[in-house]
Amino acid sequence: ALNLINTAGEQPSYTIIVCGDVSCQNGTIQAFTNTNISKLTIMGETDADTDKLNGGNAARVLNITCSTPIEFKNLQICNGAINGASEYGAGILIDNAAADITFTSCKISNNNAENTSGAGIAFIGNSDDSSKLKLLDTEVSFNKIKHSSSVTTFSGAGIYIANSKTTLTISGNSIITNNTIDSSELAIPTASPSDQGAGLWLGYQANTTIGDNTQISNNQILSPSSTSITSSSQGGGIYFYGGVLMISGDVIFDNNIANSGGAIASVYDSNWTTSDLDTVIYENVKFKNNKALVSGTSYGLGGAIYNEGIIYVHGTVIFGNDEADSIATASVYSNYAEEGAGIYNNGTVYLGYNYHREEKTFSGGFYQNYANYTGGAIKNNNKLYIASGNYCYNGAKIYGGALHCYMNETSSTTSQSYLSGGTFQNNITTDGNDWGSAIYFEEGTLDLSKDIYFSNENTIKLTSVSQQITISADLTTSESVAAYINTYNTPSAAVLYFTGTGVSTSHDKIKVVYKAAAETTYTEYSVDENGYAIVP
Repeated sequence: ALNLINTAGEQPSYTIIVCGDVSCQNGTIQAFTNTNISKLTIMGETDADTDKLNGGNAARVLNITCSTPIEFKNLQICNGAINGASEYGAGILIDNAAADITFTSCKISNNNAENTSGAGIAFIGNSDDSSKLKLLDTEVSFNKIKHSSSVTTFSGAGIYIANSKTTLTISGNSIITNNTIDSSELAIPTASPSDQGAGLWLGYQANTTIGDNTQISNNQILSPSSTSITSSSQGGGIYFYGGVLMISGDVIFDNNIANSGGAIASVYDSNWTTSDLDTVIYENVKFKNNKALVSGTSYGLGGAIYNEGIIYVHGTVIFGNDEADSIATASVYSNYAEEGAGIYNNGTVYLGYNYHREEKTFSGGFYQNYANYTGGAIKNNNKLYIASGNYCYNGAKIYGGALHCYMNETSSTTSQSYLSGGTFQNNITTDGNDWGSAIYFEEGTLDLSKDIYFSNENTIKLTSVSQQITISADLTTSESVAAYINTYNTPSAAVLYFTGTGVSTSHDKIKVVYKAAAETTYTEYSVDENGYAIVP
């Protein structure tokens, strides 16, 4: 059919019809000698369940090396197979920097790659911002990478976009589901696999938009079953390596699993700045049942998101179960991790801000997430700005039922947390000690201002006598008490530092609970305008 098109006349577009289950092994679509062709459509006669290009588990299905726009429609690309690190794309390999490929009502399914990347689709065109990949009403499912060699990293079981400036659009009821990177049978003691992106692997400067009823679910990176091998996998749903990632419009991340970033891992590289790594999440997006699981000595970090870039969140975005009426426990939870069940942050997170860093209401929140160690909703190691949102029914086993403020362990810089809005209530630490049911403030800066509110059972725990909380603007909440602060400090030492103007009445809304290290009882005080206890 392709040869006939090359010898055809001046018609600008052509359509190839696929009828039934057609064997296709190592099919190649090269540059057309007929320069009049402006578009090629390859479509199934009936639908993607009936009409297939089938690799028969023996070879890659298709290799596309041309830049002519191609649309696949009502077609399934299935049962491709490749083996070896020099191969990519068991289902489809797109190897042209200016390729423009669209899948409409298609399935990319059951393709298998061993010891290489890109089982379903691999796009390796490089450094051309004209390249495009679109998925409309398309399913990428049950594609698998088997990791059995000593090479440390394989990526993108569903879709692999390697270091290109590709524009990727996923919309129109598309589904990325049940894609797997499996190193469970790896038996090489010297190998420490760090596989990435079971659903999607997005390379540097890939500009990605995900929306319009897209579901990313049940994608997972399986760790070695051998206890002598430690895995540090990242991004069960998405591994994001640079560019801009926009997510909005009825998108669900459900039950994705990795060692870090169950749903999304946004990972910084020293070759560029964190400003090259922007994630914007807004309007009807939900993260639920995602997990970051321990592997060997590697803690599970970021049940929903592991972040080293910049994240902006506003609108109705839900991390967890917003219908929860009970506090998360080790057996009842939505998103789960050892640290940071909602977000584990080594970059910058703006909650209640748009892409221009202007305040924009975050009407969703973090609900019923559980950390088996620290940070039930969020663990912040770098910069966190909260202007709005609800932080409710979250739990941590030890530190910070909702939030743990710590430090960046790579750069050894302390965290900065600025809270000017939001509601913290019904959060808990489950080991029986009050290690900050709302916030465990261990390192760095904690600044409270404006309309922030902590219910009376949600305390802020200071871990040393030298720590102070900054009040940078008057607390304007209508509640009689805005925050309860739990400290080992003595009533003669200030725990609050007031700065700027308009803060003279803030002390009326704050109470400090003191407990000496050897005591089991607490004494509650109000504080004066200088941050000291008012001793009755």
